[in-house]
Amino acid sequence: MQQRALARARGADDGQRLAPAHLQIHALQHAHVEPSFGKALGQALGVQHHARIDAILALSACWACASSYVIHSEGPPLG
Repeated sequence: MQQRALARARGADDGQRLAPAHLQIHALQHAHVEPSFGKALGQALGVQHHARIDAILALSACWACASSYVIHSEGPPLG
């Protein structure tokens, strides 16, 4: 009768550092964030005048429009 040994214990390493992320983020899905950010920024900077707050909000809205043309995806392969 032949005896068999148990399989040796192995680690959880699958040979890759990080699994690649397959993501696409559309900025318009997160458009509600920019106006809130503008308001918070105005408060943090101590902006008292409404025209300045409106300018901050306009810049944040402009950023939302400009970033809608950018598709965020995974970076170059590691290695």
